[in-house]
Amino acid sequence: MITKQIVHLAIRILLVIVGISIVFHSFTIVKPGTRGVLVSLGKVGDTALGEGLHAIIPFIQKVVPINVQTTKVELNCSAASKDLQVISATVALNYHIDPKRANIVYQTIKGDIEKTIIDPKIQEAVKAATARYNAPDLVNYREMVKTDIRDSLAKRLLTADVILDDFNIVNFAYNPEFQSAIEAKQTATQEALAAENQVRTSTAQAAKLVAEARGIAESNRLKQLSITKELLEWENYQVQRSLIAAWEKTGGKVPTTIMVGGATKNSNLPNVILNLGQ
Repeated sequence: MITKQIVHLAIRILLVIVGISIVFHSFTIVKPGTRGVLVSLGKVGDTALGEGLHAIIPFIQKVVPINVQTTKVELNCSAASKDLQVISATVALNYHIDPKRANIVYQTIKGDIEKTIIDPKIQEAVKAATARYNAPDLVNYREMVKTDIRDSLAKRLLTADVILDDFNIVNFAYNPEFQSAIEAKQTATQEALAAENQVRTSTAQAAKLVAEARGIAESNRLKQLSITKELLEWENYQVQRSLIAAWEKTGGKVPTTIMVGGATKNSNLPNVILNLGQ
């Protein structure tokens, strides 16, 4: 038989358990990298709770965590260029939810934010940007295209309270036929540049040879101008002296050649003697 004391003890224990539960559910912790969305009987609060410990009304209010850390997404996109070429692009971006608007994001976006917001807006931005360029220019002006897509995407995401941190184009690809045409054009351009460089090199070499030839001609002209009358007379005198020495050395025989300054010269001894006698 249950006594009143046992009933009172059970009630006290129950009250303690209920009290502990109430105290336990009166506080919540918002973890780092998240914001807490306070929901009171189905109504979303006007502000998002920051990191740390917060008091709530148990069983009436609850806190839903929203991740506001930077998240990376990589997506394959299909679009068309201005000249109606089909383009495949792989893009990567980093984004995060605006911490101050986490409660609005929870209230307005249903389901996976990447599937409902991020991916569609990437597709829209890529298609809008590529439509302004011809297919080859998407590669030639890659940085400009990247800037266009990034700026457009940043504005589109901001309307959903999502902030774009970084954006990159990983790759552009065309259909095989168009890709082959681009590669052929690039090869022809490179060959044309190589031929042009070769012509420039040949022209420079020819100009160098002409300059060298002109230098040699000018040097010879200056050498000829440096041969004065006095120098010729002195050389003639040296020849005459060499002839007389050779004649005396051979005992009166007339030499046919003599050495003057290391060079062999024809002798003309009778004329030399005659000249010396004058």
